[in-house]
Amino acid sequence: MKSETPKILIVSYYFPPFKRVGGRRWAKHAKFFNKKGIEFKVLTGRYDGDSPWGSDIEEFKNKIDRVELVTPKIPYHKRVIPTSLIGKLRWRVSKKYWKLRSNLKYGNHYDVSGASVKNFNRTASKIIKKDKINIVLLSVGPFRYSKIIISLKKEFPDVKFVLDYRDGWGDGPSILSQRKQHQELKLEKKILDAVDACFAVNGDIIKHLKSKNKSVKTFVVPHCVDEEYLNIKSGEVVSSALNSMNIVYGGQLYEGMDHEIENFVKFISLYNNTVEKNISVHLYVPYLSYEKLLNKSNHIELHSMLKYDSYVDVLMKSDCIVLFRPAWSKNAFSSKFFEIICTGKPILYFGGQGKVSEFLVKNNLGIHIENIQSDTIDKFKLKINDSSFPNTNYNFEQHSFSRETDKILNILQELLN
Repeated sequence: MKSETPKILIVSYYFPPFKRVGGRRWAKHAKFFNKKGIEFKVLTGRYDGDSPWGSDIEEFKNKIDRVELVTPKIPYHKRVIPTSLIGKLRWRVSKKYWKLRSNLKYGNHYDVSGASVKNFNRTASKIIKKDKINIVLLSVGPFRYSKIIISLKKEFPDVKFVLDYRDGWGDGPSILSQRKQHQELKLEKKILDAVDACFAVNGDIIKHLKSKNKSVKTFVVPHCVDEEYLNIKSGEVVSSALNSMNIVYGGQLYEGMDHEIENFVKFISLYNNTVEKNISVHLYVPYLSYEKLLNKSNHIELHSMLKYDSYVDVLMKSDCIVLFRPAWSKNAFSSKFFEIICTGKPILYFGGQGKVSEFLVKNNLGIHIENIQSDTIDKFKLKINDSSFPNTNYNFEQHSFSRETDKILNILQELLN
């Protein structure tokens, strides 16, 4: 008997031209679906602007359907790094007002996708009917829009539904009230009861899913590295061997990292006091956080996020790239993780003992600092000047999108058989 051919609908809230990394995962996998001649459609939100991954979707733009997103207004304190006194006062007022207003909302008020459920549900139903879709693959986070799976499964019981966890639903510190956490867990359980399988980027999320639904099929589909990053390694001599040290970080500073940020600031101060070299530290962040801790050092400069190409250029000109992980994410390998280690730059990792630290140390790609000790700087100096560090022979091909896309297609075919 001939097996059924996959006809896939990818539903991803974020997708190019969305500028940030949330749109990358399925833009890349869809690119390889297209190269392999797989029948698929994409359903996503409508975005303006330029994406670093815009070129990846050029050859299948005609396969993309977009819905209007109903999104809440971004509060002042989440979009501006204030410099003036009035700006700083406005920032504090905005943060307090937003917290008070958010406590009155149902469920996770941080999730931007809830208001767009009807738009996604309506359009997905039309696409499934018109294109005779037999697999719907929906990626989260954000999470609340994934409730469309419940109604779509009732409407199309023969279609296979796969929920892709780009992040864990419960990732992050417990910043929600007990009532809101309970509401989120109930919603997740309902959705898991409706799906046929789940993808997740790591084993910790898989364990969580199994605790909610033991019968659901689960598969680890990790974050991958862009093909263009596989040969990006710099041949430049780092200035740590000369007279200065340029340290860079780019990305969001998540809640729950007070210990890690405090250790980072201590490290910079100790380095400045004990090493006769100029040090410059540049953090490129989407909005201000941990300012009290970071302002303890005069050597740390905060900047707004850069465009993708500019950010890559900054990484390649750095001597050392910082990586932070809160306690709840010490085992998670993000897409950014593989990008920065592909640069061939030393990674300075601040976080707890876990799979991330084990990977960096075992493969001689980074330095792990969990706590500041009296010999921390001496160990750092010894390591950073070791000619065999970081390891330039690590095989990144094993983390490529091409390889993981083949794995995804095999799984989807098995679901249809």
